Amino acid sequence: MQHIIKKKKYKGYEIQSMKYKIDRRRMDRIIKILKQCKSDIKRPYAIHLTIGLTDEHTLNITELNESIRKEFKSSGIGIIFNFEHAELKGFHLHLYLIFDKNKNTPYGTYLKIVKCLSSLAGIRLKKDNKNLDEPSINYHEGIEYDYHNLKNEEQFKDLINRISYIAKIDNQENLTRKRKFGALAYEHQ
Repeated sequence: MQHIIKKKKYKGYEIQSMKYKIDRRRMDRIIKILKQCKSDIKRPYAIHLTIGLTDEHTLNITELNESIRKEFKSSGIGIIFNFEHAELKGFHLHLYLIFDKNKNTPYGTYLKIVKCLSSLAGIRLKKDNKNLDEPSINYHEGIEYDYHNLKNEEQFKDLINRISYIAKIDNQENLTRKRKFGALAYEHQ
């Protein structure tokens, strides 16, 4: 049985529960990981990416997480993801990355993710401006913020609202993949 949040606010944060079916357990995990990253990373910033997938099952999320962890081994990192299928977008993965802005810029983080994805199966490709194949990744710029500073309380609240979107169970009804959602934090090595 799903644990759906029916109120506009959850644990003091506005969330998108009036538009979507937000799973309480997912929101608890998201808030825990964001607070952990806020505490453990010196300058924690978050970006949101959507990654196009060839199908539901080919991408190995454990390999992706391991690739990201290795790429960011010198700094802490948070990873929050959700698999979805939508009629127009097809299979895709929402990915929030929390990184240390002292060690990585938002664009540098994006480039590192492109590198991580380039060796993995299951990533939909698109042509770049030189007609070469590259991973299909969309960088989501927010209305107020292009990325979020977790140490800024206003931006942290805005991030919780935006990230609640991937705590939803909508667009997952037809997915047979066992692990559809995850939230992890790795300390720097």
